[in-house]
Amino acid sequence: MLSVLFGAGGMLSGCALDTERNPPLFATHCRPVSAGHYCVQSGDTLAKVALGFGRTPQDIARWNDMATGAPLRVGQMLRVAPQDAAPAGAARDAETAGASRAAASAPFVWPVNGMVVREFGEGGSRGIEIAGSAGRPIKAAAAGRVVYAGDGIKTYGLMVILKHADGFVTAYGNNRRLLVREGDAVQQGAAIAEMGTQGDGAALLQFEMREGSRAVDPLAHLPADSGPVVE
Repeated sequence: MLSVLFGAGGMLSGCALDTERNPPLFATHCRPVSAGHYCVQSGDTLAKVALGFGRTPQDIARWNDMATGAPLRVGQMLRVAPQDAAPAGAARDAETAGASRAAASAPFVWPVNGMVVREFGEGGSRGIEIAGSAGRPIKAAAAGRVVYAGDGIKTYGLMVILKHADGFVTAYGNNRRLLVREGDAVQQGAAIAEMGTQGDGAALLQFEMREGSRAVDPLAHLPADSGPVVE
């Protein structure tokens, strides 16, 4: 059964389960950053940052109004997603009114609203962790097909993996119940699972993305604001 995972884009090859052969690109964080941004650390280069977020050095340079050969400073804040990918600071009612239109046009949407409590690269993580409440619906970040649904990988618990267009794959781990089966076609925003809890009782979703065989930071592909935590 696990051969399906690798045939579907290698979601778990080089993931958080294999940090010895694939050391984390960003092991520490210099200070908290908002989604769509990255705080430069010692040893970073523009090319290295771009690779870690699934971008090109030219993209990062353009979004930060800098030359591609410009040196980086420790503590420097870089935008790693296009500015128009983040919703403007509009009123909540206006944002809600346009939510369905935004979801229809956005390549990826948040699988669940909540606070990001662990970022890409932190402690070897190949994805992010989003806090919430047990039983909250987990939604497909984009339309795709279920290529794995089960509990065959202990670290991820009950997990769903979706294969999308353009070589993207997303994985949703630490669920208490799965709502889809392998082979199912799902639409963006469709409920695919229910959020589960960890041993310490904390409810969260383990969310990972790959572009081809490369792990990418989900925050670089999602709208910048996950929205309020709604219980």
